[in-house]
Amino acid sequence: MRLCVITCTYNRAHLLPRVIRCFEEQDYEDRCMLIYDDGGQYNTTCGDKWTLFSTPCREPSLGAKRNASIIIAKNYFHDIDAILCCDDDDLFMPWHLSAAAKALEEADWSRPSVVLMPHVASDQWFFQPIRTGHNLDHTQERLFHPAWAMSLDAVESVGGYPDDKSGPEDQGLMKKMEAAGVTQADPVSDAFQPSYVYCWGNNNISGMLNKDDRDGVAAWASLEAKIEKTRLGEWSFPFDPHCPVIVPHIRPRPF
Repeated sequence: MRLCVITCTYNRAHLLPRVIRCFEEQDYEDRCMLIYDDGGQYNTTCGDKWTLFSTPCREPSLGAKRNASIIIAKNYFHDIDAILCCDDDDLFMPWHLSAAAKALEEADWSRPSVVLMPHVASDQWFFQPIRTGHNLDHTQERLFHPAWAMSLDAVESVGGYPDDKSGPEDQGLMKKMEAAGVTQADPVSDAFQPSYVYCWGNNNISGMLNKDDRDGVAAWASLEAKIEKTRLGEWSFPFDPHCPVIVPHIRPRPF
């Protein structure tokens, strides 16, 4: 089973090394990754099983951007069986794809019941397990959508993400897949510990959007003020993540 990580990015080049490193350290071999930048920040670049595709043609919404990412990934990799939508502000453990693949042997939709959140207490840093609400009520807000893995057939059978949504596009897809009766499995078990890390409050845009700022203009301004340079050490990278170039006249927004 070939798994493809779909990553949307825009004007957060300093975060890309983290998510690419997470992908490269996966213990699941049959994998690929498509990073989609519609801000024209980079030259299209390829690495170890991953491709960064860049264009100055902005998508109308985040839902449309996710759908476009899937189409681009299919053109690059051809034989994708399932997708995971982990964005540039997401982190996942080295067994994340292995856990997803195991769940997808049983169902078309992997929905972990527990995710991890970075936490600091008494100067000690650790991961705090967070229940997603998956086992209680599938319609709850705590979706942790980037923790999902879905068969490509299932996503395409319901028409993909809503093209008119930015933020609640994950809820829209969830409702369509549940209405279609897409089968689900939970990879969090004795065999696999929680593997998706939700960095709430640490450059995560979903924690900043609200009903009065649906395009995220104020959120993006707040986010820019909090950005810190990622320390890359001696890890070589095919572009400079600290010097992104935005094509002129690209409308600012968080995605």
